[in-house]
Amino acid sequence: MASIQPDKTLNTRYEQGVMVSMVDDAGQLIPQQNGIVGVQPAPVLIRKGLDVTKIMEIMSNIFPSWDYRHGFYY
Repeated sequence: MASIQPDKTLNTRYEQGVMVSMVDDAGQLIPQQNGIVGVQPAPVLIRKGLDVTKIMEIMSNIFPSWDYRHGFYY
């Protein structure tokens, strides 16, 4: 991350938006999980950002299972 945003600090680096992948490896939309935990494929949180806690709280009502791969898109 530092190589891409060299002028940012740990405090300012995440002022960007949250990035979530809602598709599987084949590019198909992730189906709703209907309250079931441990479902795969699951949405992937790729980059935290402003309001990540609020966004994840709202989205976890629909998708209780998540895959956390911060920085995966690099």
